[in-house]
Amino acid sequence: MTATIIIILLLLGLILILNVKGRKPEDIATKVDSLIQKANTLTYKTESCRVVGINYRGPKANSALRAAEDYEFVNLVAEPENEYDSSAVKVLLDDVHIGYIPRDISFEIANSLKYLYYAQITDKGKNDGEWFVMINIVFHAPKGLTDDEFTFVSTHAPERLKELIDPSYCQE
Repeated sequence: MTATIIIILLLLGLILILNVKGRKPEDIATKVDSLIQKANTLTYKTESCRVVGINYRGPKANSALRAAEDYEFVNLVAEPENEYDSSAVKVLLDDVHIGYIPRDISFEIANSLKYLYYAQITDKGKNDGEWFVMINIVFHAPKGLTDDEFTFVSTHAPERLKELIDPSYCQE
């Protein structure tokens, strides 16, 4: 019985060595190089959304929206001190607060603001006397790594993680 257990353990060890350790060091290094390069490649990412809370912003927001041109640029500003949502992102048109990014995407947008390329109005108007504004947000960000790719690099070459533009930025 003891001999059987030893043989099984030896076989499992051999399988582990062949499958996990079976890659040559130069193959691992090549894959790590490729993943670091991929992660640091800058790409454009776009998010479109409707601005929320416009009708609570008052006369200054109404005036700014009436005067806004088609495709006018807006500013996005994180508002971590917001008492209702610490991930809130306010939308400013000519320095006038006109509304917010919807709560369901505000966390992602707030965490990506450092990569903001531009944001602009794509559609605006009134429905039944209520303003609606659609914006397009464009980020210029590193591609990042999937969770599996990040795990591969951190397992096989943790010292190379410092080469990533943004180690916390991962693909979805």
